[in-house]
Amino acid sequence: HEIGDKVLVEIADVLRQFAVRHGALVARYGGEEFAAVVTGRSHEQAARGAEEIRRDCAARTILDGVTQLPVTISIGFTVKEAGFDLGNLMRTADQALYAAKRHGRDRVEHARDAA
Repeated sequence: HEIGDKVLVEIADVLRQFAVRHGALVARYGGEEFAAVVTGRSHEQAARGAEEIRRDCAARTILDGVTQLPVTISIGFTVKEAGFDLGNLMRTADQALYAAKRHGRDRVEHARDAA
């Protein structure tokens, strides 16, 4: 648990810095999941932002005794281009997150919102 907590602290710091740079709202969403809301971004801009977060996490390590462990993150995102249905948006992003985990972790997956 101690290492997991340290990883969460590092990821939270990366997300905090991302939020400051991009005017995002970031919150912990469940045990080890976070959600970020960024408005006014195209799908391509959102993809670049998600990859920026993944890359910034990958640049960090956690010390476990004498071993440096990498910080990795799996990210799923979606973009809502018209209207706003938060429940559908979160379900769609969550599906993309689990696709990222299934496809090897430490990666970004996207899903277009169906509604």
